[in-house]
Amino acid sequence: MSKIHSDTRVIDNKGNAKLAEYCAFHNPQISWRAITHDDIGIDGELELYNDKGEPMAEILKVQLKSTEKDKGYIKNENPNTKTFTFYAERSHVEYWQNLPNDILLIIYDNRNDQNRLYAKKVENIDLKNVGTKSVPIQFHQELDLLEAEKHDFLHRFSRLYNTHSPTIKPVPEGNEKLVSNLLKISFPSDNIFIAPMNFERDEVIKASWETDKRLKFTATPRAVVWSAMRQKGLNFGTDWVVFKNQIITFHDLSDHNKPISSVVDTSLVESFTPEDFCSISEDHKNIFKSLLRNCMQQVLYKQKFEWDVEDKLFRYIAPNPIEGNFEKKESWVGTKQAKRTVFKARYWDKGKFHYCTHFAFSIDIKDFGDRWYLCINPTWAVTVNGQRKSKVGYKKVSQLKKLERNSSVYNHLRFITYKLTYRDFFTRDYPYLQFHQLASFKTDIMLDEKGWLNTETEEESKLLRDIEAPIDIRDED
Repeated sequence: MSKIHSDTRVIDNKGNAKLAEYCAFHNPQISWRAITHDDIGIDGELELYNDKGEPMAEILKVQLKSTEKDKGYIKNENPNTKTFTFYAERSHVEYWQNLPNDILLIIYDNRNDQNRLYAKKVENIDLKNVGTKSVPIQFHQELDLLEAEKHDFLHRFSRLYNTHSPTIKPVPEGNEKLVSNLLKISFPSDNIFIAPMNFERDEVIKASWETDKRLKFTATPRAVVWSAMRQKGLNFGTDWVVFKNQIITFHDLSDHNKPISSVVDTSLVESFTPEDFCSISEDHKNIFKSLLRNCMQQVLYKQKFEWDVEDKLFRYIAPNPIEGNFEKKESWVGTKQAKRTVFKARYWDKGKFHYCTHFAFSIDIKDFGDRWYLCINPTWAVTVNGQRKSKVGYKKVSQLKKLERNSSVYNHLRFITYKLTYRDFFTRDYPYLQFHQLASFKTDIMLDEKGWLNTETEEESKLLRDIEAPIDIRDED
């Protein structure tokens, strides 16, 4: 029986021929030497020559992958960003990173007879953050395209033509300031108060059955405390916690003028510094963090942000009622006076209700030694009529976040920080927490922003600029 060329060998030969053709017509000259057997992650090498035709003693190792099938090597193709992903074998990437030569990954795409070559240098891949079997490498269909008529291979891939750095692009020099999402907090009073509750749990629960807020015997300790105060005609803020039948708060529990003192034994009040309390045990530190979260609910409610229990984030409170298409902006000062959209409602006539987008953020409490920080993560919330969570809102939040980049998120953080730190003659300080500024750091390693963003089209760049208002969104019909 005569031998038959497999489809794979045929397309591999086409890829080799296309690369050889590109090298033959390139000026200055490039020599392509294919490895025809026993290759492990390397299919050949390219030797570079200067304008005089002299060898530059620079050889790039090449892996060449060729495809004519839609289900071939090209994955995650995105016509909007003009990108696709090739998944390299992890063992190959590990091998490439141990070679002294630069590695060039070349994709030959002949789907629908496109007859195109894409090339990308493989370097500086952090294998700790990738899969155990494959490593995603993204290509841009314009920026990584090899076009013979441009004769630009040396300027793109030669080390010698880039005198500043042996990488594709020069590494920026100088210092750069990195701003984190950590907002430092401190405790002006430096005291927390603890006292045992002075009521019988079951009695409060039974008494609640005579009110409009009936409790079950399985009610949370916090709900029982609320009910105990309401049954005395009292109300109080959110900045307290219950731990082992005790109430813990920054408020002085021995002060009989405070409503919360009515539900504790004021003769047994103890006080601790936050540092001393947290040093008792890890449980005590976690309780203190819970207290800080409840304090943030108290602070942010006055800034018109409500606590969303289900999603565990703070979202801007919708006006009541919402009339027609509505948009709310809040003033703030960054480098100049500005306004930021914090709420937008769009009326959907078919469903007879409003789709609402709320500016939102989550917080976490972090401690580093004796320093405490709020870890702030800006996001968006989508609701129906400003209250009920949209069933597919998470999709719209994902769309919004894809249209945000560094400057947008940074300005979100600055806006939140401004709201927490701004004071004037009409603003009362929250006496138990003091907010400082976002933690920042200086580094001598700089990020080349232009290089980082150069895969964007002009249209994408316009969309990704920091726009004060979120885009119009609504659920699918």
